Amino acid sequence: MRGQQKIFETAITQDYVLGIVIALALGYIGGLLATRISFFVIFLAPFAGGIIAEAVRKVIQKRRSKKLFQAVTAAAVLGGLISAAPLLLGLLFGSINLFGIIWMSVYLVLMTSALYYRLAGIQIR
Repeated sequence: MRGQQKIFETAITQDYVLGIVIALALGYIGGLLATRISFFVIFLAPFAGGIIAEAVRKVIQKRRSKKLFQAVTAAAVLGGLISAAPLLLGLLFGSINLFGIIWMSVYLVLMTSALYYRLAGIQIR
C-alpha cells in the first residue's frame, strides 16, 4: 500500500517553499481583511481559502503531496494568526476586542477547511 501512495507523491522541494510563502502571504492579507468585514467573513472566508488554494495549485503546477497540502494549510493559518497578533496582544494588555477575535477565529476555521479540501480534492473511502 505504501508503494502505491508514493506514486501519488509528486511534489518537489521547490513546491514546498513556494507554496508555503504564497499561503503565508495570502493568509496574512485575508486575516487583515477578516477583522474589518465582520459578519461577511462567514461568506468570504471559504472564498479566500479557494483563492489561496488555486494560487498555490497554479505555482506548484498541480503536483500532489499530502504533506505539501498540510504545510500550505498550516502556513495560511500562521499568516492569519500573524495578522491577528494585535488582537491577541490586546488580550495581554487589557484591551479586549472580543468581536475581532471571534471573526478572526471564524475566518481561520472556514478558510482552513476550504483551503485544505480544495487542495486535497474529494476522497471517498
